[in-house]
Amino acid sequence: MKGIKFLCGIAFCVQLVIFISACSAKPEVSSTGKTSEVSVGSVAVISGEVEYTPYAQVLYGLSDGIFFDALIEQPREFADKLALIPYYDDFRVSIDGGILWGNRTFRLYRLTEDEWLIEYVREHGYVENGDESLYEDPPGYEYSALEQGDYILSITLAWQNGLEGNLLEYVGYQYSFRLVAAYAP
Repeated sequence: MKGIKFLCGIAFCVQLVIFISACSAKPEVSSTGKTSEVSVGSVAVISGEVEYTPYAQVLYGLSDGIFFDALIEQPREFADKLALIPYYDDFRVSIDGGILWGNRTFRLYRLTEDEWLIEYVREHGYVENGDESLYEDPPGYEYSALEQGDYILSITLAWQNGLEGNLLEYVGYQYSFRLVAAYAP
């Protein structure tokens, strides 16, 4: 059993090294003049007129035809790494720039006693050919309805290079924020 875990760990490390090498290599230019470099935008939350950056984890990707994925950390594993963000009525999510690819998933966890329980999951639209516009919160959920407590908002999305077929490359991230709602609405 130890041998299998060791081999799986080595396989993951090799995939990660290949991806890092591909991302740091000089991008190729396609016949359309675009580079094959993945266009990564930014994700932030704004609360109390202050912009906050996330804790970001690479989850998966495709580079030079090789797919890779990583172990997904659970909220209990990274909660202490997150800055505490005071929750205000003007709270919003901003996803800007880059070329999005696939679904964007929003997950809201709430700390209940000593356990992070999922309170909300929303898939927010599928993007196939990329879109460089600004994305706001998914419709159908009011963050202003947050009760007093400690929350983690995790947003999973992928960025791509804007090319198609064998030239397509993408990388998926999970962006996480820890929110503290100090009052009941």
